[in-house]
Amino acid sequence: MISSTKKADAISRNRTWYFGALALVLATHQGLFWQWDNRNYDWESTLSWALLASTILYAIATGGQPFMSKTLRELTDDEVTRANRMKALSMSFVTTMAAAIFIFAASPNLTMTLQRAIHAVVSIGLITALIVFIIEERKALG
Repeated sequence: MISSTKKADAISRNRTWYFGALALVLATHQGLFWQWDNRNYDWESTLSWALLASTILYAIATGGQPFMSKTLRELTDDEVTRANRMKALSMSFVTTMAAAIFIFAASPNLTMTLQRAIHAVVSIGLITALIVFIIEERKALG
């Protein structure tokens, strides 16, 4: 049987790939979303984006390990990983605020709906958090 420490090491090494896959799914969804007609939102598309955004936010905020044993969660969520997540979340906050300020300032000249504006702001924050977390984790792993 594989020890918890070895499992935690394997999870830590592969975590950037998991978060990279989330980033790829989000980027693909963005490409599809911005091709949709402004007026034709269906509840399925809106719900799918909301679930994806919530899943990514949960993964970044908690480390995304709800189905692991407590011991394994403690081993994989070390000080370095927590610091990387906090840096990712703080950078995400900054870019989200900058995007919101930009959209607010440009709003007289934009034909963007409120739903699209919120989608853009949240997506920018999520993408930033994913990218920063992946970069920091890769640096920490060497």
